[in-house]
Amino acid sequence: MPAGIGTAALVDPIAAAAWLEGAAVYAFDALKRELIAHGAPGSLIERARSAQQDERRHHCTMSALAARFGAAVQPVELEPVGIRPLFDVALENAVEGCVRETWGAAVAAYQGECATDRAVRRAMRSIAEDEAEHAALGWAVDAWARSRLSPEEGERLTAARAKACEDVFAQEDAPLELLGLPDAAARTRMFAALRPIWIA
Repeated sequence: MPAGIGTAALVDPIAAAAWLEGAAVYAFDALKRELIAHGAPGSLIERARSAQQDERRHHCTMSALAARFGAAVQPVELEPVGIRPLFDVALENAVEGCVRETWGAAVAAYQGECATDRAVRRAMRSIAEDEAEHAALGWAVDAWARSRLSPEEGERLTAARAKACEDVFAQEDAPLELLGLPDAAARTRMFAALRPIWIA
């Protein structure tokens, strides 16, 4: 473990990030199965399958970083999700795919440039590329689902996306230079750049 590392302020976010990458494996498996069930184009299904593989790799990468910093990653144990109505799939995607994946890609790219730890920079640069594709997948699923849903349902998706946008801005993650997590000023700049996309 690098000298001076080991406080909860550092190990908690990196362990949480590793766990979330593992949980994303399950999320993309569920999305893949639901896209198949609802007759989505094969290209979307294949992209969801590819994203699942990406997240397996991310989980391994982040778990290794967590171990390096002395952080224990909790096992990922999630119940399989059944096939839901298309609107429910689209609603979750509006929040998780369009907003949170886009934000996650932006933060990972920031970490890839600003983390003071070389191993973190290298890992986050690779992860950021994949997360940008996952965000693009989220927007592609959104466009496809809206073509199958009513105008009223589409408005509900837009409202959910706007609410998720505000929730992202309300988050207060500790700015950690070693991990490259953005401070309040950087978060505000990033949010200002992304908000017009989310509320369109």
